[in-house]
Amino acid sequence: MDSHLDKSTSALCFNKDDFMADEFSVDRFVSNCRRYHSLETMREHLNMYHKILCAAMVELINKDYVDLVNLSSNLVGLDNPFKI
Repeated sequence: MDSHLDKSTSALCFNKDDFMADEFSVDRFVSNCRRYHSLETMREHLNMYHKILCAAMVELINKDYVDLVNLSSNLVGLDNPFKI
């Protein structure tokens, strides 16, 4: 999925990895992007990135959905206190 995400985000006006930086600063991010792109372009690309991330999250949840359901099924009854 990461390669799919990389292909989808290659046309953005920013590097998606910027968000993962330990010292991420919104002000610095906007300032750097504004050097080369308008605020409107940034807004459009951020909205596009948001949609890409949401789609990737849904895909990930759907991929592991059966395992998640099986896990919750296996945990049925564990909410009752154990009798010692």
